Amino acid sequence: MDHQKADFVNIPSINYAQLATVFGGCGFVVKTSDQLRQALQMAKESTTFSILDVHISPEDVSPALQRLSDLFTKTLKG
Repeated sequence: MDHQKADFVNIPSINYAQLATVFGGCGFVVKTSDQLRQALQMAKESTTFSILDVHISPEDVSPALQRLSDLFTKTLKG
């Protein structure tokens, strides 16, 4: 997809799960749907706040984001 070639999508890697533990919460790194289910359950059972650092594929674009991307592309091309 063309939007992945733009500089604005080059986001630095930040370990948000570790950030949660620094502030006394629970942090979870999630890369699969099974990990997501497990992290959500553990977060629900936690007595403190939780941050789920969910990694998704750059190819995974919601329909709304795709429409926005198409609109920007159309607008920029005139």
